[in-house]
Amino acid sequence: MRPLPACLALGALLLATGCAVADAAPVPGAVPPDLAGHQFDRPHASRVLVAGDTADLDVPGGRLRVRVTGPRLVPSFTPARLGELPTYTATFTLAMTPLSGSVVVGPRDVRLLDLHDQTGAAAPVPHDVLPTATDLLTTPLPPGRTTTRTFTVPVTEGHGELLLAPAGVAPVALWDFRAER
Repeated sequence: MRPLPACLALGALLLATGCAVADAAPVPGAVPPDLAGHQFDRPHASRVLVAGDTADLDVPGGRLRVRVTGPRLVPSFTPARLGELPTYTATFTLAMTPLSGSVVVGPRDVRLLDLHDQTGAAAPVPHDVLPTATDLLTTPLPPGRTTTRTFTVPVTEGHGELLLAPAGVAPVALWDFRAER
């Protein structure tokens, strides 16, 4: 194969898989150092944010402004042996303002991906975590007013992602966080 067609084929492959040079350059100081570069990884959602960030998102039924804060951690397991990781009950707060349309964000529209990245494994071991408590409702949010709701889940110390996927669509955003005290 001649060099130019090979380069074009590689470029097409990178674009088709979502990899691009613009996605690879981290913004200095934009995220905590232990998460640096992760905000450019888009495997789970089209918007990757850090806990505390606000995003305006197109969701089924309209447009929504969401700010996720947390987690607020309460220890639930303290390791007794070397190599065990502490666990916590983690509460996230979602401040949501519908900017247009009729928007619903219910308990099934938010999920947590707990990555356990401090286990010493070669790669994180992701798994979905179901909420133990939430006050998210399956009724439309009041238009133009900010509604604050909570989402409580068990987590293991380390890295995780809170994903927003309204109406069962692919996640429109994820908020990166670390659970540690």
